[in-house]
Amino acid sequence: MDIGDENSLDQLLREQGVPLHLWTGNSKKVKHLLEELRKKETVLVVENDQIIRDTNAVVLEIFFNHPTMGWLELLIEKTVFHDGEEVPGKNASLSEKFAPSKESVNAAFARAVHEELGFYEQNPKSFTFLKTEINESKGNKGYIGLTSRRHLVFGQYIMSKKNFDPRGYSETTDEKTIFFRWYPCSGPTKNPA
Repeated sequence: MDIGDENSLDQLLREQGVPLHLWTGNSKKVKHLLEELRKKETVLVVENDQIIRDTNAVVLEIFFNHPTMGWLELLIEKTVFHDGEEVPGKNASLSEKFAPSKESVNAAFARAVHEELGFYEQNPKSFTFLKTEINESKGNKGYIGLTSRRHLVFGQYIMSKKNFDPRGYSETTDEKTIFFRWYPCSGPTKNPA
């Protein structure tokens, strides 16, 4: 689907009944969707007269086996928008959209770690594939009223000591900072070899 510019995308979404008047505050805007489309991270499809945002993403559970504290899991603690709004993390794992190239699952896992946590994991055996799932939702905070279908690839990452930061990690964008924090847990869902 050819989108054109922000005004064309805005018009298309309105014609499809997407309530853009609700895309206020810290919800995503038409310009964010246009950026995803231009980067080829997302496509828009029309099925049964309904527009759907279709995307592929990885979801990565991250663990570290601390010598004295036992297993820890890295989760999103909170997101702080630059206007001061703070949104709790809801025990969410790290997630990232697939790059538009035909990257492998392990390459997507490694890129997600780099983009979100700021370092490269060199050992591909640190990642374990868990499952795939298709998740469809309408009305999430990101794009209110737009149906999103996410093809998710779930994985697990056992972090090495050299990459472990007990203080956690943060990722800052133009609009927000996401804080990741370690939480005690019973260990990985799938034990490392």
